[in-house]
Amino acid sequence: MTKQLEYLDKLKQLRKDAPKPFGLYSATCIGLDGGLGYYLQNFQDSNFIDFSSGLKAYRNTDYVPQRTPCKLVKQKGRVKLFEYSEQGDPILLVPSMVNKNYIFDLYEDNSFIKHLISEGYRPYIIDWDEPYEDSEKINLQSLVEDYILYFSEFLNNELNEKIHLLGYCMGGVFTLISALKQQNLYKSLTLVATPFDFNEMPFTGMMKFYKSFNLEYLKTSNVSAEVIQSLFFMLDCKGVLSRIKKFAKIKNEEQMKRMVALEDWLSDCIDFENTMAVDILNLWYGENRIYHEELDYSKFKLKTYLVTASNDGIVPRKSSLPLLDKITNVEHMPVRSGHVGIMAGRRSIDDFYKKISKKLKNI
Repeated sequence: MTKQLEYLDKLKQLRKDAPKPFGLYSATCIGLDGGLGYYLQNFQDSNFIDFSSGLKAYRNTDYVPQRTPCKLVKQKGRVKLFEYSEQGDPILLVPSMVNKNYIFDLYEDNSFIKHLISEGYRPYIIDWDEPYEDSEKINLQSLVEDYILYFSEFLNNELNEKIHLLGYCMGGVFTLISALKQQNLYKSLTLVATPFDFNEMPFTGMMKFYKSFNLEYLKTSNVSAEVIQSLFFMLDCKGVLSRIKKFAKIKNEEQMKRMVALEDWLSDCIDFENTMAVDILNLWYGENRIYHEELDYSKFKLKTYLVTASNDGIVPRKSSLPLLDKITNVEHMPVRSGHVGIMAGRRSIDDFYKKISKKLKNI
C-alpha cells in the first residue's frame, strides 16, 4: 500500500512539473504567436492559450497506468534486474539511459512485455535507476562490463541457457557492444532504432561545435533532465506543442489514456551521468566510434535483427543501416512508424511485436 501511494505521489508530481523546462515551451508559444505584443492583443487566439489549456487537461487527469507485475531478481549498486515471468524463453531488454524502461510496457492493451509473455517468452528488463549523491559513477565501459554482461552471465548461470538480447535506442548500442564482446552468452541480438553512424544523427553538428564547452561543463555536472528535454523539444517544437494542445480537445477516454501514458513517459526524463556523457561525447559524436576499444565484427556470427523506423526523427534510419554492412548474419526489419511508435505505436503489435517474436522462436 505504501509503495502504491509513493507511486501515485510521484506520478502527480511528474505531471505537475511537466513539461520541462516550462519556460522554453511557453516562450516558444509566444514567439510562434508573433511575440509578446501580438499575444497580448490576441489573447483568446494564441498558441500559448491553447498550450496552457492542453497542459491543464493533462495535469488534471486522474488516470494511473497499470504496469505488468514484476519482481526484482538481481541488483548491483543502483542498477536492477527485473523478471516478468517465471517460465519461457528468456529475453533481456535493455532500455536507453535517458528515459525510463517502461517504454516496453507503456500501454495496458499494447505492451511489448505482455506480448512477449503471451508468446511464451520470459522477459527481463534492466533498470538503470537515477544517479544520486554518493552512487557509483557509470561510464560506457562499466555499463557494458559491470552491468549488462554481469546480468547476462547471471541469467545464463541461473537458467542454464543462453538468452535473447534486445536493445532499444541508446540501449541498442549498449547491447551491440555487449554481444560483440561475449556473443557466447546470447541466442540472438535485436537492435531497435539503434544509432551507429553518428555523423547521421540530428545533434552531431551541435555536439561537435560545443564539444570543448560541454566537456568543461561535464567535469562537475550531470546533464540535467531539463537540458535533455530541451534538445528533444528543439527537434520538433511545433509538433511537441501540438501534442500538448491536443489534450484539451480529446473527448474519447481511451485515446486520452494513451496520450497521458505517453506524455508521462516522455516527461519522466532523468539526469544523465556526466561520466557517461563524456564517453558518448568523445566516442560517439567526436570519433564516430561506439566503444573505446576495437570490436571484432569479423568473428561475430550471432543472428541479429536490425529494426528501423521509417519516420524516425531521433535516430534516422540512415544512422542504423551501415550495420547491415558490418554484421554478417543480420536481417533488416523496417517498420512504418516513428521512433517511439516502433515500440509503442498503434501498429507496433502487427508491424513489430508479432514479427520479432515469431523470428526469435525459429532460433
